[in-house]
Amino acid sequence: MKKRFLRGICAAVALIAAFAGCQTAPAAAPVASTIQAESAGFAPRGDAEHSSITFSLLFGNKEAIKSWKVEVAGAVGVPKVWSGDKTHMPANLSWDGTTDGGDLAPEGAYVARLSIDYGKTYQLFTQDSASFVLDITPPAGRIDLDPKEFLPADPGVSAPLTFTITASGGVAKIDEWSLDIYDETGALFRSFAGKWPSAKTSWDGSSTNGAFVAPARTYKAVATVRDEYGNSAQLKADVLVADVPSAIEKSLVRPRSSGFSPKSETLARAMDLLLTLGDMDDLKSWKLSVAHEDKGAQKSWSGDAESLPQSVSWDGTTDGGVAAPEGTYTAVLSVDYGRSFKPVHAQSEPFILDLTPPAGSVAVDPARLTPDGKGGITPVAFKIDAASPFAGLAGWSLSILGSDGNAVANLEGSGPAATATWDGTLAGGGRADPRTAYTYVAHVRDEYGNVGEIRGSLASGELPPVLGQAGIRPLTGGFSPKGVAAADTVTFALSYGQSAAVKSWKVSISNPELGAQKTYTGDSSSLPETLAWDGRTDDGKLAPEGTYQATLSVDYGSAFSPASDQSEPFVLDLTPPVGSIRLSSPLFSPIEASDTIALTLDASSPVANVDSWTMDIYDPGGNLFKTFSGSWPTNQVVWDGKGIHGEMVQSAEDYAVVAHVRDQFGSVGEVKASVPVGILVEKTATGYRIPESSIYFKPFTAGYKDVFPRLARQNIARLDALAVKLKKFPGYKITMVGHATMINWDNPAKGRAEQRVVLIPLSKARAEAVQEALVERGLDVARFTAEGVGASDQLVPDSDLKGRWQNSRVDLFLEKE
Repeated sequence: MKKRFLRGICAAVALIAAFAGCQTAPAAAPVASTIQAESAGFAPRGDAEHSSITFSLLFGNKEAIKSWKVEVAGAVGVPKVWSGDKTHMPANLSWDGTTDGGDLAPEGAYVARLSIDYGKTYQLFTQDSASFVLDITPPAGRIDLDPKEFLPADPGVSAPLTFTITASGGVAKIDEWSLDIYDETGALFRSFAGKWPSAKTSWDGSSTNGAFVAPARTYKAVATVRDEYGNSAQLKADVLVADVPSAIEKSLVRPRSSGFSPKSETLARAMDLLLTLGDMDDLKSWKLSVAHEDKGAQKSWSGDAESLPQSVSWDGTTDGGVAAPEGTYTAVLSVDYGRSFKPVHAQSEPFILDLTPPAGSVAVDPARLTPDGKGGITPVAFKIDAASPFAGLAGWSLSILGSDGNAVANLEGSGPAATATWDGTLAGGGRADPRTAYTYVAHVRDEYGNVGEIRGSLASGELPPVLGQAGIRPLTGGFSPKGVAAADTVTFALSYGQSAAVKSWKVSISNPELGAQKTYTGDSSSLPETLAWDGRTDDGKLAPEGTYQATLSVDYGSAFSPASDQSEPFVLDLTPPVGSIRLSSPLFSPIEASDTIALTLDASSPVANVDSWTMDIYDPGGNLFKTFSGSWPTNQVVWDGKGIHGEMVQSAEDYAVVAHVRDQFGSVGEVKASVPVGILVEKTATGYRIPESSIYFKPFTAGYKDVFPRLARQNIARLDALAVKLKKFPGYKITMVGHATMINWDNPAKGRAEQRVVLIPLSKARAEAVQEALVERGLDVARFTAEGVGASDQLVPDSDLKGRWQNSRVDLFLEKE
């Protein structure tokens, strides 16, 4: 910069000397002006950091300037020109590589030429910047691999693989490269990086976490090559991994029998699993697991080459030591040979784990003892109808018991046929008394040794009603499975009359229109005092919203007549509250027009009463600004525009409102609105202040038009509104005060330099930009004064990276003329 300045001075002196003898020549050369390219090159199609080039401008003797022009010149001509006069002398210009016609300029070397016309005051001034490069062509090249594929070894691979990246650029030098390797799922497996010209790296097949490539897989190598101005290209290659061979000898697992019962008193209570392990010399480890057909693995054993059993015995317990679920099982033997052979998985034939004894019923005909007219009874036929879930029946016995519980007669049989007749003959002699009630006990044995018991009675009269009340009662009036945890189920209190006599019970939950949705059943082994329903049907889906009732049915077998009870109705609540938020004013201006705004929440729930609510207000940056809460029917808040810490809303911004409404059963709905804030005018001791004009500037510039289209439209709308507002204050001088955000806030020395060299000029330029926009909208330029204070008057600390956007602003001060 200093050398260019001196060259400009020398050129100016030469021009003065050349025209010293001419009385009509302009005066001595002006104070030197400079133009400087801020980088040696740029790439419009590259990364954001190098997508444009900035020219810094310094104008000498600004007051004498008639016009100025900046031309970008190269071997192809002048693709880009900027011009202006002394009313607009920017501190910098940015070129994105396009011509004045909007096309991309040709690749190559260029200079930026500054020309200044001072009229008759000074000589015409020109100066060129240092040469710079417009880089368009991305690098090109390839990836070479040596060897062409990995060979699996134990562990890892037999030898590393070397990647060689060959690449070249257009007008720019290759700067750096990176190499990413992805597995077949597209997940990143390993990364490398380096600086050019060193473009070779070796890979041992390991991932970033120490794992190795898998056999018979193809990995993707993607190299990204970047030139010095940000243009980049991707080069791709496949990395192959060879497969490992299959095992030579077979491995097998075989159950000794078709099933077993750990509860058997007569047969084997464990299952022996017979093992055959192949290729034992290369075996690394083995694992045996038994798995239920629906519920997966329950028990496993494992070992290495030092422990190779011929059989394993399973007692029917899980790895946790509890009884495994009954059902059909298979055993799976897994053998790991490292990378000598592929893993082997051998599966056995299915076998049965039998835990449930046979169950069923006994049909008695006649059901009551009937006198036969000869001092005895009419013969009673017994037919046992029983089954086991997973086993066939092997035999049965039936005993008839007297009132003391001792057997008075015994019957038995084998196989599935289970019928017998009792003619009333007693084991000790004599005949059954038809006036006496007897009971019977049938024992049914399945093929794996489980024994089930079926009891019944030979009554002498009708069954009596149960003593006590069987009942069901909901403990709440409703619930919401989608709501808060405290109310996501409904609990029923149950009573069974005479609990000791219960044989089975059933609870059915029904909707009047849709019928039964959920059913619970149990027997005498499980008589819960309470039962909770989570709102789901028997197939696991949520039941429809609405009113329900629960019905309890109790079966007492032969002891009592069945009993039932129906609950009071209750509500299943699935739909959260819905509603809206009404604003008392369409535009909120808490300083000028109205001190407060009322936000009214209207909400309702289809099947429940609204209970409570919260209302959160967020600033334009998405930060929580203010929060309210209340209990229904209170549904309105009055907001003074201040935040949690007393800060006031920003001018011309929208503040998002999010309300969460909870009904009586815990279901929560969300309601949204937006509070638009107008242009704020604040009374001061000497006039008025319009804090924060809310104009969004392009970073590090005073430009408000060359931003994202949405922000540009927002800027135009706010400037229009600001102009309308200022026209309501005729006779007032307007001082524009620009502010900026400091980047070097954590370095005092750099911060002071940044404030002096960058931020004060930048903030003044922003104030002038807003002033110019207001003049374009009909305000008298003579009313304005523009100042820049840089980062000396911040709304929030510049260290607040999330909130410091508020510091880049322009404030307006109005004072009576």
